[in-house]
Parts: sequence; structure tokens; C-alpha cells
Amino acid sequence: MPLGELYDPGRGYLVNDTIVVEADVAVRRVVDYWSHDSKKETGFVGLKNQGATCYMNSLLQTLYHIPYFRKAVYHMPTTENDMPSGSIPLALQSLFYKLQYSDTSVATKELTKSFGWDTYDSFMQHDVQELNRVLCEKLEDKMKGTVVEGTIQQLFEGHHMNYIECINVLTSMYSSVDLQLDVKGCRDVYASFDKYVEVERLEGDNKYHAEQHGLQDARKGVLFIDFPPVLQLQLKRFEYDFMRDTMVKVVEASMCKTWVLWRTRIVFLWAGLPVGMFVPGCVEGSLLTWTLVRHVPCLQSAWLSEAKLLVEKYLGQKAFKQHLMHRVINDRYEFPLQLDLDRENGKYLSPEADRSVRNLYTLHSVLVHSGGVHGGHYYAYIRPTLSDKWFKFDDERVTKEDMKRALEEQYGGEEELPQTNPGFNNSPFKFTKYSNAYMLVYIRESDKEKIICNVDEKDIAEHLRIRLKKEQEEKEQKRKEKAEAHLYTIIKVARDEDLLEQIGRDIYFDLVDHDKVRSFRIQKQMPFSFFKVCITKGNGDDIHSLVLGSHAPLARD
Repeated sequence: MPLGELYDPGRGYLVNDTIVVEADVAVRRVVDYWSHDSKKETGFVGLKNQGATCYMNSLLQTLYHIPYFRKAVYHMPTTENDMPSGSIPLALQSLFYKLQYSDTSVATKELTKSFGWDTYDSFMQHDVQELNRVLCEKLEDKMKGTVVEGTIQQLFEGHHMNYIECINVLTSMYSSVDLQLDVKGCRDVYASFDKYVEVERLEGDNKYHAEQHGLQDARKGVLFIDFPPVLQLQLKRFEYDFMRDTMVKVVEASMCKTWVLWRTRIVFLWAGLPVGMFVPGCVEGSLLTWTLVRHVPCLQSAWLSEAKLLVEKYLGQKAFKQHLMHRVINDRYEFPLQLDLDRENGKYLSPEADRSVRNLYTLHSVLVHSGGVHGGHYYAYIRPTLSDKWFKFDDERVTKEDMKRALEEQYGGEEELPQTNPGFNNSPFKFTKYSNAYMLVYIRESDKEKIICNVDEKDIAEHLRIRLKKEQEEKEQKRKEKAEAHLYTIIKVARDEDLLEQIGRDIYFDLVDHDKVRSFRIQKQMPFSFFKVCITKGNGDDIHSLVLGSHAPLARD
């Protein structure tokens, strides 16, 4: 920078003949991606991606790092005659064992085969919540009648009640292994819980019809009977789009919802119904109606045929789409390291809840989606022992990470880049963060020691240990042979018996059948005398009577 700019009062660098220079220095170890050894650097290994199974990998790593769950999986009854590709419990046992004892990343093909998936399914991104529920249901069914029966319910299942209160109080109880929380319109997890238990008043035209009492003013809501030791929170970053018949991410949900409402109102108009009767009192509806009136004035008239033509015209125009595109939002959504669900005198709990249980939770895992509606990538931040050490599990790669990256950088929303030249009065540059949390796993403090337990080989069935150790040894042997292949060569040795077997039997093509003679895999640097010893030991010949000659196979037409 020229000194003239530094001394220029308009630049703002020099104030009261003083300039302050601040520098942020961050030292990060530069690691070559291909040479990174996850086991050596972190003590953990990753999972191989089959094409589009990163969403499954993030969920499996989270479940694996709940030791009580892992121990229960190990204790599920399987036999040595079972095949992993046909048994979900055995496939999961095998996967967990390899994650625990392998030095390299682990394949998931056996597990997906046990799901009944083919190659095509492995290249399709499925819904994480659905996979979690289906997997838990399958395991819960397989655990029945065993020593680990009820583990899924004990770990993950919470209960809540729906109630309608008027003259009588009507309640119904439900259970679930996860809890879906709204992101849109909520600044953090507590705001989502507030919205979840928000009381809806049934009055006016929306009165509740009570049997034998007719229409009554009533209060409707939800309260929690109990929370599970492991609390899985599904953040509703995705919403269902009826027009596209698919899930869309909330980052674009505002636009998509606008299009749905807009097109629905057009249908109402074509049917001769007033626009106002659709979603009455809805702020988005009011804004949308204003948008329609502003951009398609003839919708106010009765000439619906003309309106239809104009709407079709506007559907193809970028200007109208751009106007709606400006309504795209990516909500910032915060989640705490510690979550207190007993706050404000237990406002989330029902009168029947056990108040002696302290519902204070600590964050264990943050599952992240990075990308947009039609694609993206999934990975997980996990602290396996609930210490201050966080790790990022990104398919095959496992790295150490700090808490800020696991929490604050996954809140979503917008980020403002610092100004490169603060002397100029220019507006800061903001960009939307497309990487954000979509699932959180919390563990209750009072159950921490029980859940974060020790899991070792004695928890694994003997037949499983034998099978998997044999697989590991065979894999290691193949790896070693492949690495040392350039040091060895194959030599075929034909004896007199082999020549007699070939000659005189109307087979005149070659002296010996090369597919039948004995083969020796030897080191290229082996002395010839040692080679002779190997041959005599292999064939049981006398080394002193051994005469070697060379023979090259004849070329075949």
C-alpha cells in the first residue's frame, strides 16, 4: 500500500496520528489428502462410500459411537452358519467389529445387501430419518426374546401426549425414537420445543365438538411424558413439496412454498372460489396475494380465461421467477452444547411426568448436510467420549476438529466476510451457508456413564471373533502379497512323470500340460541352490539326483 493512501484521512487508517495493525495467525497442519492415515491420526477409521451412501455412513458412525448400543448389537444372537449379506444383525456386528479393530476404512456392501439393496439403491440418496427408524425397527424385532430385548426402547424411545381440554380432558399417548423439530421461524432448539408444545385454542368457527355437549371452546396441545436417555432430534431442514412430489431443503423451501401457494390460488380462481378462503390469515398468503395482484392485475377481474393465459405467460418469464427467488431463505438455527429440557419449571412436561428425572443433555453428535435440494454431501461431527475432542467422520476420512467447526459453523444462515479494505465505506459481502446440521444426538447427563461404557472383545460372540479374525488375516495376507508381488515370480517345474503323462497319449501339441505341473512362487533374488532345495522338498526328490533343464511352451495358433 502506498504511504499516500495510509496518510489519507479519508481512508480511515490513521486516527489521531496513530495506526493500529492487528493480525490473526492460525497454524494448521497441512496434510496430504491421499496420505492421511485416519487410524494413526485419530484412532478411528471411516466407512467407504458406495456411490451415494454418505448419509448412511454418517448415521452408522453416530450409532457405532454410542457404546451401549454397540454392545447390544454384539450381544444379538447370530450363528456361524449365518451369512452377513442375509442377516442385518450379523452384517451390523461385522461392520462394528471392523470399525473397532480395523486399521483401514470399512466397506458397507454386506450391510446394504442385508437391507435387500442392489447397486442402484447404493447410488440413490435415501432419507436418513427413515433409514434410522427402519433399522431400529429391524433390530428391535431381532432382539425380542434375547438378553438385549428392549434396548432400542430403553435408549431412544420417548413418549408424549396429545390432549384436548374443554369440559373433559381427552388424551392419547404416542412414542417415537426421534423427534422432529421445526427450523423455519425458530432461532434455536428451545424455540422449536416452545413451538412444539404451543397451545392451540379451538374457538369461534373452530370450536371443538364434544360428545353430548356440542361445540365447546377448547385448548389443544402436546406435552412430553418422558425423554429418552439418547435424544435424537431431526431438524426439519427439508419440507415436502407437493408440486414436485419430493423433499426440498428449507434453504429453498420459501420459494417452493410460494410457488405451491401461488399455483393453488390460481386453481381456486379457475374453480370460481375466492383467493382469500385459502389459508386465511396466513402472512405468506397475504404477501403472495399482493404479489399476484401486483404482477397479474387481471386476476382481480372475472375474466379467468384471460388470467389463465397471463399466468401461463408469467410462468415462463424469468422476471417473475426472480421476484419469488428473492424470498429464498436459509434460517440460522442454533443448538446448545448442553440442553436443559426442565427449564422454566418443566414447561415441556406433562403432569404425569416423573419430575425426579433430571432432563439435562449434552451434545454427542451433529449430522450435517452440505448442498442444495437436488444433491449434496453428508458427514458427522462426533465426540465419542463426550470430552472436548471432536472428530469429523466424512466417509473414509476421519479428522480432528474444534468445537466451533462442529457447532457454530453448522448453524446455517448467512455469513459475512470481513472487509478487505476497511477504509472504504463499502457494504460487507454476505453469502448463504449451505452446510448446516439436520440431526442432533444428545445424551442425558445422568445416563452418561451407562451409555458411554467400555466395549471389548469379551462382548463379541466367539464364532464372530473367529470368523472376522480369519477374514482380517486373509485380507492382510492378500494385501501383503499384492504389495510384495514385484519381488516374486512363478516357476513351473515338470518332472519325468509329467512328461510321461503327456507323451504317448495321442497328445503331441506340447511336452507337458502346463496347467497340471507343479508351480513354485519364489523370490527373484533367491540363489539357485536354495531353489533346488525348495523343489526337492516340494516333490520329495533327492537333491543329488536332481537334474534341471529349461523348456519353453510352444506357441499355439
